[in-house]
Amino acid sequence: MSKINEVEYISDSDESFLYQYSNQFEQFQNLYHHEPFNKGTVKARHTYARNDRSEALAKVIHNYMTPYGLSTQQIDHLRYLREGHQVVIGGQQAGLFMGPMYTLHKVLSIIIYAKEQTELLKEKVVPVFWIAGEDHDLNEVNHGYALDRTHNRLKKTTLDINDVTTSVHHYKVDKNKMKEWVQSFFLHERETKHTKELHKYLLNIIDRSEHFVDLFSHMIQTLFKSEGLLFIDSHDSRLRELEKPFLHRWITERKELHLAYKEGQTNALKVFDQLTISVSHNTHLFYEYKGVRASLNFDGERFQIGETDVYLTENELHEEIDRAPHLFSNNVVSRPLMQEWLFNTLAFIGGPSEIKYWAELTTIFKFFDMEMPIIVPRLRITYLTAEVSELMERHNITFKDIDSNMLSHFENKINDESEALYKDHFERLNQCLMDQLDVIQQSVTDSPSKEYLMQSEHRLQKEIKYIERKLNYLNKRTYRNTLNDLKWIQLNMHPKDGLQERVFHPLHFLNEYGLDWFSSTTYPPLSYTNHKIIVKTL
Repeated sequence: MSKINEVEYISDSDESFLYQYSNQFEQFQNLYHHEPFNKGTVKARHTYARNDRSEALAKVIHNYMTPYGLSTQQIDHLRYLREGHQVVIGGQQAGLFMGPMYTLHKVLSIIIYAKEQTELLKEKVVPVFWIAGEDHDLNEVNHGYALDRTHNRLKKTTLDINDVTTSVHHYKVDKNKMKEWVQSFFLHERETKHTKELHKYLLNIIDRSEHFVDLFSHMIQTLFKSEGLLFIDSHDSRLRELEKPFLHRWITERKELHLAYKEGQTNALKVFDQLTISVSHNTHLFYEYKGVRASLNFDGERFQIGETDVYLTENELHEEIDRAPHLFSNNVVSRPLMQEWLFNTLAFIGGPSEIKYWAELTTIFKFFDMEMPIIVPRLRITYLTAEVSELMERHNITFKDIDSNMLSHFENKINDESEALYKDHFERLNQCLMDQLDVIQQSVTDSPSKEYLMQSEHRLQKEIKYIERKLNYLNKRTYRNTLNDLKWIQLNMHPKDGLQERVFHPLHFLNEYGLDWFSSTTYPPLSYTNHKIIVKTL
């Protein structure tokens, strides 16, 4: 039985970058080589000259994926890759058990877009996911948010790890700490019919994993092997062997490459208000020195390794590339070019920030005698549960109503309604009291009586104000359940006042719907779209 009830599509605002990129591309045409939503563009890119690295690349990917258990579909796609077929590719740093959700949506985007172009071109297009194992920002990926219904809150659970200065690829799994994290996460999630199976699965892949990236690879394989998805860790040593010619050229022509990159940034600033890429070094490569991933910066004579007092000459760097290419890794500038140099790419799938930073690389691609692939935005998906949908109907709330100001608007409305409900009555009561006290006061002649009346008037006014405040409080309390409903709606649809897919962890949904949720029998047959997608679940 399908776990999907309905799919709804919502357009972006006319002012948003993605709307303009999708519908007003003429303003960006000098920053990208291909218009993204044009069948003619796809067919033109399809005729782009193929490199001769496909066979070696397919072998590397085959060797990397084999420990995770290759499916029939993946074996077929490896054959197509080996034969030189184009790919649709995207990537992400390896998160803790994949998270957050937008990583998973990027994978879905790659698979769906590759299928559609296969149909269009009548030739197999292979989906590939690039795991950025060379990155080293574990603080960005060492946590997940559980959805705690009991307390109506998000609960951040963080993996207890030591400071990591090397690539995520090298980070060894502390299996006990990983299991503790899993336990902590599920403490805050409700128990479902899938919880025990999912919990057992996670403990199993922890036991089978040696490094942080292994966990990510196990997850992505489990969820998408039936779709034939290929994946590779960008910091795999076998892949680095293939990259040696690229690394040599990059070092040799670093000056010209850096100037081309700066020119690209200048051109991007003519269109965008600010730059996306900010780097502090001019070589755009990292070098692992004594277990630390450090930037390489050329001072005019030598290459300095990070903030150390260690320097290497150009010849020494070339020798290091031949001897130990695995010590080198890309930064945000060199990675797209390395990726394009390796693969015969039809299209690259990325988020809004990624698309923007590719705009700064146009000139450096040209210098490298390379053409950018088609840059396509990933799918953006929000999940609407049956419970939240019912609450929205009950309170007559639409998607447009749900924003960071929804709760404050509602509370202000309650305050206004409560005050309006009794305000006239208490004003009349107060006026009547004052009138009668004035009448009494006119009949009183002695000073002690006048003084007593004045004191009594003050006490009575104070008591009336107290009664009014108390009634307003009691009236507002009747709205408490409604307010809790609204908090739950907002927490689900806009957690942390942001996008659901940037906060929620895939484990939350796998706990609700099972490990097979993303299979073709349980997940909607989505087509590629540049609209926001609302998936309504049962």
